[in-house]
Amino acid sequence: MVEPNISLNRIAYSAAYTLGRQYDNYLLEKLKFEAVGIAAMLIRRDFERNGVSREFLLSLGCIPLVCADPKECCVGLPAEYELLRTDRKIPKPARTKDSDSFYYVGTVDKRKSFYEVPFEIYDFVGQNKYTSRSTYYIYMNDYVYILNPPSDTFKWINITSVFADPRQIADFVTCSGDCYSDDSPFPLSEDLLPLLMTELLRLNSVDQPVEDKEVRINNN
Repeated sequence: MVEPNISLNRIAYSAAYTLGRQYDNYLLEKLKFEAVGIAAMLIRRDFERNGVSREFLLSLGCIPLVCADPKECCVGLPAEYELLRTDRKIPKPARTKDSDSFYYVGTVDKRKSFYEVPFEIYDFVGQNKYTSRSTYYIYMNDYVYILNPPSDTFKWINITSVFADPRQIADFVTCSGDCYSDDSPFPLSEDLLPLLMTELLRLNSVDQPVEDKEVRINNN
């Protein structure tokens, strides 16, 4: 499970302290940047071995939808399509072998999920008599597009998934009003933390270059 005391700031400070550079602000920011990438790699490996772990899932809360021009999404999408899209770009999901881009896209009450339609087959789905009335989504250009919304008054969706950089959800206010910060619990389980710290220290435990003797003499 995710340890609530694990935050990105704690990870960076702990590594910097071990390196004897806990007051180096540049290093602290560098460590946070690297920790995000290492965590994404470790979570991807864990996902491939064990499937999705719910402790890594983050919810983007209630995301407003706006009307979209069909041409904006896909060249050639029939004009009669009802098309909505998220009012802002969605953080990139963690790269996995799962067929869908996100773990959940659907109604905010989590009662109805929508399936993703690959761009290549959207036309087939729209013309098939068994699927033409269903609601689907397309993830393109960092936006989520909703095809055939379930009602004329449909205005909000929820997206829950494992995200490549959890810091990017700071712009998304959840339904409870909470926001992510670098002091928030970082989506990483306790068993993966030692691996992350080991890799962080390995990347930054480089011997300091020894000043060239001739240069030192010239400086005196």
